[in-house]
Amino acid sequence: MKVKRFFANVIVLAIFAAVIFFIGWISFYVKPGKCAVMTTKTGGLYPEPIQYGKFLWRWERLLPTNVSLSQFDLKEHSYVQNVSGTLPSAEIYSAFMTPKPDFSYNITVKTVFSVSPEKIHELVKSKSIENSEESLDEYLRQKSLVAANMIAEDFIRNGKKDTLLNATVLSGRQVERILSPRLGEFDGIEIDSVEVSGNRIPDVKAYELSREAHEKYLETLNEIIREKASGQADSILQLENSMKQLEQFATLLEKYPKFNDFSKSGNLSGVMDKLIQIQ
Repeated sequence: MKVKRFFANVIVLAIFAAVIFFIGWISFYVKPGKCAVMTTKTGGLYPEPIQYGKFLWRWERLLPTNVSLSQFDLKEHSYVQNVSGTLPSAEIYSAFMTPKPDFSYNITVKTVFSVSPEKIHELVKSKSIENSEESLDEYLRQKSLVAANMIAEDFIRNGKKDTLLNATVLSGRQVERILSPRLGEFDGIEIDSVEVSGNRIPDVKAYELSREAHEKYLETLNEIIREKASGQADSILQLENSMKQLEQFATLLEKYPKFNDFSKSGNLSGVMDKLIQIQ
């Protein structure tokens, strides 16, 4: 009986140990192709991402409701962004060319990202994203929008109109060059591919010619305005001098009333000469 009881106890202990082992086996709960970020009520954020296939056992999992695992998909994230609009002051500049050119653009940029488990953990730690796959997806979507705008701007600035007749796949070196001013924002994000296509892109050379024509027009217009303003200033100055003379004449007539008859004759200049002689 003692032997049977011993083996029974061993079996119970083995089952209990197995249960404890499986409960604390954290990586067992991570699905293939995913990673997880673990937070606990007792210790907060675990310092490393939990990855499938890498064994990890933690005692924190033994406490009920103590552990929270947020899983993130490690597959590629693909986004399609459409960048459209018109060049600055396009309507004003186009009026200086015949026929009026179209300075609008419509460019589509498809980006494919992948993110390392370490980067996901870093984003959660820095509170750049929440503990949810939806939050990561929105974060990457915003990065794809930044990339799309910079790539579209580069294509427009360099006048790559013909290259967009068919979809263009950018090389890693091209992507790095275009995104270089803000490349730090993409740390930890692998840009797997970038494809650019567009059905409308403006003629930058025509835009620059229109802008120059508009600037010359403004310069000519300003010169005309200055000339007219100068002529009007001379007229205003002459009028002011005449008014001062009339005021002086009226003052002298009040002082010498006997010259009123001369003023009525209309020979004002003669009257003023006599008044000045008296003065």
